[in-house]
Amino acid sequence: MAPEWSEIQRASMAKGAYGLDRMAAGRRRGELRTLAPGLVGYLASFAALVGTTEIPDTCEELAGFLRRYGEWSELRFADRVEDKRRRRALG
Repeated sequence: MAPEWSEIQRASMAKGAYGLDRMAAGRRRGELRTLAPGLVGYLASFAALVGTTEIPDTCEELAGFLRRYGEWSELRFADRVEDKRRRRALG
């Protein structure tokens, strides 16, 4: 038997196949890269408005702001997140 034919017989479609979990993880990474510029821009604007400069203190201020906003809008952040997960089929 020709060595080329032996190589073809040993080939497997599964060897290089991407599993669903791996594909979903790649999709999430891509979406995060897409969100990053806007997210960083909004967070920098928020920091400028509340007088913070570093990520930890800005995020601390943001947490309180989002809780108050959830009370005012009568829609909790956790409920918004669950809605996004459901719409994106993220589990």
